[in-house]
Parts: sequence; structure tokens; C-alpha cells
Amino acid sequence: MLDFAAQCSYNSRREMKYYYLDSEKKVQGPVSETELRVMHEGGRLSDETLAAAAGDSGWKPLSKLLNQISSPCSTWNNSDLKCPHCQQAVEGFEADGKCPHCGAIAVEKGRGVWDAFIDSIRKSFDYKGRSTRTEFWGFCLFYYVFSLAIEYIPSYLLIPSSTVSSFQQQVEQASHTGDMELVSHAVDMYFSDPMVIATTGLYWFYHILMAFPFLAVSVRRLHDSGRSAAAVIFGCASHLMLILSLIWFIASLFINIDHLQANMQVIPESLVMSLYSFLLSFMALILVSLYLFIMMLLPGQNGINKYGCPKL
Repeated sequence: MLDFAAQCSYNSRREMKYYYLDSEKKVQGPVSETELRVMHEGGRLSDETLAAAAGDSGWKPLSKLLNQISSPCSTWNNSDLKCPHCQQAVEGFEADGKCPHCGAIAVEKGRGVWDAFIDSIRKSFDYKGRSTRTEFWGFCLFYYVFSLAIEYIPSYLLIPSSTVSSFQQQVEQASHTGDMELVSHAVDMYFSDPMVIATTGLYWFYHILMAFPFLAVSVRRLHDSGRSAAAVIFGCASHLMLILSLIWFIASLFINIDHLQANMQVIPESLVMSLYSFLLSFMALILVSLYLFIMMLLPGQNGINKYGCPKL
């Protein structure tokens, strides 16, 4: 077990930040402990000024907060020497930061990108609170790494090379001859292979399953910069529009395949409309995705906003 002195040494290496409410009850900060004490000693902040450490769950009078900081061991999540989960008095934490009473993580340690990915999976349906840039981009990193692995490794190992080469030959022949029936035949032949069905199903199952944590961490990332989930909702709507317009275009293409083979000079109006719908949906998706990408790069708001406390 780590005693409290060792725990204090660990926490002292982390630069704590503090926030306070000014005379107009507006959140100010973050400031360091030194800055907080200078303002208090200089009279700018009184004993009754409400203040909180970054990540704390509530405001405290500044005099009480400064006394806790000065105590032998005080952290934002254990200022009263109690586990924040079971509220039992603790004389020391396990080396991994767990409470000896309830086993919950009582001392938050630095989180890397892999920890962010696992934490996002655990919070798949948690749309409250805030997520830092490290959490969001850490999740995205492993999300796309696993996506590529699932897309290519099973296909390379399980799908027969003869199936792939036959499909490629027929598509190439169709591109030279303009015979659309060859494309239809190539697709039917390719997806008649059980391994193709299995690998394709695995790929889509992964993306459907991961859509839940991806949406949740995206919403929390927007919350971190003080924005609502409206942009994520527009992103989902644009994806749905693109999928529906693509289905409409493919269906129109197959419906008019005989007409196209007979007369390529005249394109049916229904096919033109479906193509325009697909292009507009694609442009809308690009614009919304670009906006979301920029928003995910922005730093979080300083201080507490309506979605919760900032994270260290």
C-alpha cells in the first residue's frame, strides 16, 4: 500500500489548477495555488470567496480550500481523506490507486490514448459530461486501426484468391465493354462466397457496435468546448441521407440498365435525379464532417461550464 505521504508526493507532481467566483459570480481561472494565495493575501479574494480545484464536484469557501491544500495530504478527489466512491476513511491506497474497501479507482492517474479508448468503450451510452482532446483522438486512433485490421486481415486470410481475381477480371472487362450485366454478375458471384459474406458481416458488425461509443465521445468532446450535440445530430442525418441517396441511385441504375445499354445518349430523368441527390448528400456530409473535425481540435473551455467540470 502507498501511505499518504507517498500519495501526496504523487499528487504534488501534478500541477493543480483552481477556479473561483468573482464578485459577479462569474467563473475565473484557471490559476495556480500560488496565484490563488497571492490574490487572497492581497485582499482581492476574501475568505468567503467560493473556489474549487479543477475536477472538484462543488465550490468551497476559499479559506477552507486553502486549509485543505496546506494539510499533509489533499487532492481534489480525496480532500477529506475519504474514498470518493464508498466515503469510507482510508489510511492508504493500493499501488494501482484502488480503494482498499470498495476496490474502485480512488486516485485518478494520467491517462494515455489506450486508456482513453477503453474508457470511451465503457461510456458507450454516456452523453453527459466532458471529454478532452486526448480522450477523443485516442479513441479515434484505435477505432480506425482496428477498422483497418478487420477490413483487410480477415479478407486476406479467408477469402480465396480465385474469388478476388475473378471479380476483378469481370469488373475490368465491364469497364472496357460497357456491359453493365457483367458488373451485376461479378457482384452476385463475389457475394455468393461464404467467406465474403462472413468478413463483410464482421466489418459492418464492428462499425455498428462502435457507433455508440463514437457518438457518445463526440458529444462529450463538444461539451468540453461548451457546444451542444446539434452538430453530431446533423452529422448522423447527413450520413443517413448519403446512404439513402446511394441506395436510390443504385436502384435507379439497375432499373434503367436496359435503357442505358440501348441508348447511352439519353439518360432517364429518375437516374439523373438520384445522382443529384447523391452528390448533394455527399457535399453536405463533407461540410458537416469538416465542421466537426475543426470543433474536435479546439481546446476545452476553462472553468466549469453547463456540462460539468474541466478535466486535468
